[in-house]
Amino acid sequence: MEQIDPWDRIQDEAFERRYKTQFHDLVNEYDQNSDSSEVARIKADNALLPVYRKEHRNVFLEYLQ
Repeated sequence: MEQIDPWDRIQDEAFERRYKTQFHDLVNEYDQNSDSSEVARIKADNALLPVYRKEHRNVFLEYLQ
């Protein structure tokens, strides 16, 4: 039987439902500012870190309810 990690499910749902668009918009913005795509992705991750934390908590609380 395959093990399912509940944290992966929470992270995936939070990303897909909540901040996928923001992430891609920031990556595109950083790409246009002559950053490489890897650097643009890292910068977008760092910029959205507070949002990630908040949304992960919200999704987790929804599952608890």
